[in-house]
Amino acid sequence: MNQIPCLGLNFLAKCSESHITEHFLFNLETAISGLAVFIAIYALVLEKRFQVRIALKKHTQKKIIGMIIVIFILTFIGAILPFIPGYAPPLLGYPIFWEMLASFLLFFGIYFSFRLFKPIYKLTKKEAKNLNIYAPHTTSKYQDSLNLILKESEYFWNDFLKKTINDEELRETFIIYFSQLDFLKMATKSHKILIGTINFVSKNRVKNITHIEDFLRKLILSSLDQSESILSDDLISSYKPITQYILRECKLDLIIFGDTRELFFLKTNSKNLNQLCEYLIEIFHMYLGRKYHYQDDEINYTDLINIKILENMLDFFKDSINLVEDEKRRKLLNKLSHHYTNLQKLDEEKSTVLANGIYDLLENYASEKDWSKKPEIERLSLIDLHRNYIECNEFTKKIFKERLLKKIVGSTDTEEKEKYFYNLIGYYPMMVPIYFYIYGNELFSEKTRQDNLIFHLTILKTMQENLPKLAVGKIQEYFDEINLPQNEDDIKIVKNRAQKIMSDIFPLSVFYDKDKNSITYFYSGKENHDTILLNETKEQNKIVFEKK
Repeated sequence: MNQIPCLGLNFLAKCSESHITEHFLFNLETAISGLAVFIAIYALVLEKRFQVRIALKKHTQKKIIGMIIVIFILTFIGAILPFIPGYAPPLLGYPIFWEMLASFLLFFGIYFSFRLFKPIYKLTKKEAKNLNIYAPHTTSKYQDSLNLILKESEYFWNDFLKKTINDEELRETFIIYFSQLDFLKMATKSHKILIGTINFVSKNRVKNITHIEDFLRKLILSSLDQSESILSDDLISSYKPITQYILRECKLDLIIFGDTRELFFLKTNSKNLNQLCEYLIEIFHMYLGRKYHYQDDEINYTDLINIKILENMLDFFKDSINLVEDEKRRKLLNKLSHHYTNLQKLDEEKSTVLANGIYDLLENYASEKDWSKKPEIERLSLIDLHRNYIECNEFTKKIFKERLLKKIVGSTDTEEKEKYFYNLIGYYPMMVPIYFYIYGNELFSEKTRQDNLIFHLTILKTMQENLPKLAVGKIQEYFDEINLPQNEDDIKIVKNRAQKIMSDIFPLSVFYDKDKNSITYFYSGKENHDTILLNETKEQNKIVFEKK
């Protein structure tokens, strides 16, 4: 029997019995070769990287399976026709017809197989329906399956977002399954999904896309809480192009940071609050108008500031910075204080919000602070914070001084007294260290500006009246906790120690003397210092220094 070449399967000719014709053998080899092709295709189907694509194209997969069955049937018919006795009917009785029909369908099968493994760029109705069925099972599983559907969705993401506007079922799938925490965590590493969503929201503001805006907000806030994400990598870079694109080009600040509840949950659920604060400080600096390139010099980014966003960010820092460890807290305060932004042109309304926010942050910071630890680092950070955010214009200076004065001095208004009742029980000294750190050099320089003189005199007169009372109270507390010695010299030593207990409401560079009712400010060591006499200051209505 002659050898019949067919995909290397001609060995069957040698193994065949003589009653099997060459024609039958050819058809058998063709069928086996076709089966080998489709087994190879099916092997690809089992590949993980194609699982999502095939699940979304189930209708195409069913077509291919149907074609395989039909091809085998046609091949079988063509193979057995020569064995049927009698006259062959026209066309249908000839094996070549069935063989050509099977070959024709084989090409169609290859075409549909190509479409099966081709990426989806636009979702058809059937593919969208399959996505609604498939997404709940995939997005709730382990990381590998999440990664698979994430990689696949990158191809059709823009079309997916567009179709969720009008397709209610697809929108529900997007809201429930694609906005859940595990998927968001994976999506923070996808550049296509991040930029695609940003562009879509930016270009479709007029449409009802609240669900997509919510997704974008959750995606970006989730990115800030990840050490490895597209946005976190951008924030540690020099020019921060993606963040600038979000805030300055697309102007999506209100969508992302406008919901105080989302910021609260972000702070509460954060696994690395210190890192989150660092990223948000970078965003805050940019939002206030920090310039990263010399070409930005003529652009006034402060016009883009939204008051609500400014309030939300400052509230976040006020509540969050105190939640980290003491050493990290100092570093965050130092990082916040250096922003290199010109805020001279900030209008009164925005300046008022900024000054109130910085004051609230410092008050909250002071309430938790142990002033005996690393005072020099503290002093420099507070001075920089005040210089960059408060001394930037007249509005911020005025508001900050009013708030500080009301905290230390109190108010003559009855309602204000009730509101700031803690001034009446000695709670006010917690802002005294802040006052001395920020204004200490000016206060003791003997060159106090006239416009600040009333401010300082008001505080000093309050201290003249209240500090002796506080000292007596603290000394008595000290005596109540120890047993007084019998020896007069020892009693004197104990009393001196008791008087020094007042130092816990002052920085280490400031000392209060109860006997003289005076405050001494040490510049560098005990040799360089100046003393303000509080009684004489009140009597003469000017700052009176002790003569050396």
